[in-house]
Amino acid sequence: MVLKDLVDTLGFLKKERAQVYIVLSEDFSNECRNELAEFALNAEQQKEAASISIFYNERKIAEISMVESKEKIAEISLPIKYMLYRLYDERGKVMSEENAHDVYGKAVQYINEHLIDDISTADVAKHVNYSESYFGYAFKKKYGVSIGQYIVELRLAKSKNLLRNTSFSIAGVASSVGFDSPNYFSSLFKKHFGVSPKEYRKMHGRIIK
Repeated sequence: MVLKDLVDTLGFLKKERAQVYIVLSEDFSNECRNELAEFALNAEQQKEAASISIFYNERKIAEISMVESKEKIAEISLPIKYMLYRLYDERGKVMSEENAHDVYGKAVQYINEHLIDDISTADVAKHVNYSESYFGYAFKKKYGVSIGQYIVELRLAKSKNLLRNTSFSIAGVASSVGFDSPNYFSSLFKKHFGVSPKEYRKMHGRIIK
């Protein structure tokens, strides 16, 4: 409903020769961006346009531009800004109320299944059908850490279990949890836990020669 109201408002302004152009961030769905595609600036118009960036909780979600009546951009953009806020809230609610449990669960499962692979935030976001910027933001808001940090901490947690319960070499442990470099793994492990993997293993009664 908000999307339709926004399209109708921009269409009305266009008829009144006070054309307003909008560029949405990747936080919005493809549906939203497609519906507003006709109100995008072309390269020539960008040179003449005055623009205002729209932020939501310190996150840039859109940019509003005007070519004609540039002095009125602040006045005209105000109701559009609130429509964008509502549209952004709706987009968030689709995530949090309808399928958040499934989406986050699917993301975490994917991370676990591909832990030894070279996975990135983009890979995880693509797997759950969200943009990298939006899902990276949503994931950090829920778990308190970025997807990249979550992957690192999960790898380190699993490495502790392998150090305690297997006779794998340090290099073998590192490889088993997705670290290509044993030296980098050892350095990161000590930074997080205050002891090296070898020292941690000795502390738990395993001495591997």
